[in-house]
Amino acid sequence: MKRALSETKGRPMKLQATLAKIWLPALALVGGALVFASVGHADAPAGRFTISNGSVSDNQTGLVWQQSDDGNTYAFAAAQTHCSSLGAGWRAPSMKELQTIVDETRVYPAIDNNVFPTVSSVTTSGSCYQTSTVLAGSNISWIVCFDSGRPTYDNENDTYHVLCVH
Repeated sequence: MKRALSETKGRPMKLQATLAKIWLPALALVGGALVFASVGHADAPAGRFTISNGSVSDNQTGLVWQQSDDGNTYAFAAAQTHCSSLGAGWRAPSMKELQTIVDETRVYPAIDNNVFPTVSSVTTSGSCYQTSTVLAGSNISWIVCFDSGRPTYDNENDTYHVLCVH
């Protein structure tokens, strides 16, 4: 134990980084929102996304996203049906896929709104999006909330927005 502590001295520890990700967004709610609002964030790196006809191609992952959600909210099964109704290849994203568009340098929302303009910055379920991933052996589905970019889960019957992918 003594050796492990001395090896990390002077370097950020993984636990500290994890706690910062969890608590910094919460601190913004307590009173630091102006600090976050006044900090400028760079847009997505040049060449990361290509926008065309309401779709966004992610040149890093190869996924193609809807640029905007339709403003409606869907329970888990309805989100799957909605995405597949958009045409061949469209589907609700997995939790891991949806997390690829989280921008960890931003909060409120933790996404580039120049690329995905309809993703809300509100700190309620309005910023949360359905995935196609369920918590094994349950009626719980994973969602990603773009207020701070955090993954979480909820009952499959609760409704959230969906950004479809193919």
